[in-house]
Amino acid sequence: MINVLNKFLINALEEINSNEFDLQSHTFFSDGKNSPANLINSATNKGLKIISITDHNSIAAYTEKSFQLAKQNDILLIPGVEIECGGGLDILVYDNVENDISEEYRKKINTLVNELNKTRSAYISDSINKIIDFLKKSDQIEWMNWKNKTKEEKDKILKYITLENASRVDLKTGKILGTKRDYISKPHLGMLLAPFNLINLDTFASKFNIPPEQAPKYALGYIFSKIIPWPLDTLPVNEEIVKKVAKLPFIKIMAHPGKTFENLYKEGEITETNFRIFLNSYIEKGLDGAEGDYRRYKKPKLNYNPLTKKVLAKIQSRSTRNIYSTGGSDTHDVFE
Repeated sequence: MINVLNKFLINALEEINSNEFDLQSHTFFSDGKNSPANLINSATNKGLKIISITDHNSIAAYTEKSFQLAKQNDILLIPGVEIECGGGLDILVYDNVENDISEEYRKKINTLVNELNKTRSAYISDSINKIIDFLKKSDQIEWMNWKNKTKEEKDKILKYITLENASRVDLKTGKILGTKRDYISKPHLGMLLAPFNLINLDTFASKFNIPPEQAPKYALGYIFSKIIPWPLDTLPVNEEIVKKVAKLPFIKIMAHPGKTFENLYKEGEITETNFRIFLNSYIEKGLDGAEGDYRRYKKPKLNYNPLTKKVLAKIQSRSTRNIYSTGGSDTHDVFE
């Protein structure tokens, strides 16, 4: 059987229709809102034929139940994961099979992500401690409701804000799930705080002159940038992680290359020439390609998708290696 990922070779004879595939998506095992089953079923409704669930630092979505559901829906499910390397650099790693997962892939990916998530948990624990300290000292902040809470309410909230609960909180409802995730991010901590009415959103919106409907999202961003800086946002690219990923015997793809490029380069350095140099450098380090059909760019400074494909085609023309151009929606909800 020819590996379905061969359809994404940059020099493939027949270009696959973008409406048929989505190779970047997320479930509640990282920072998505839905179960693998909901995501797979939504792929059927959208008419997708090839998908991959690429949770951050997790392959927990890949169970026999998920593969069976994909088969029932005539969908090719390719095991994948999005490895965070710092500096906004994420690398998608795909297995060499579909509607199944190789033991080698499961073993090597789990070994890597367990190590990464252990380090990440230390950062999360530190952030939780800082959130607790902030709440205890927030009586004088006009848009915080902490001063209006009773001692019993405050004690209940402080006991609730834990790493364990952050690993189980539902990003849609705020309820604590039976399912535990290894990957925790800002939205999970924000959702832990959501049920307790800690922020007076009307006062917050008025103070910062923003529409009230934007206050919840803006408040979370404000807290994690101005009051409790999110430590993972300022980490540089960890070249040791890149080396480990590059050595994996699977297909390694740079996620959202334009987004990463703009995160790492200064305003005056955002040029096509520098992007070519940037992408070339990571292919030389061992990556097998990049997303040339990334569907979630927001106000990009360059037209990255055609530019990415052009750069990859040039690399392929002088290389004996297989170079890939993949893509996807990067959905954290269902496929729509």
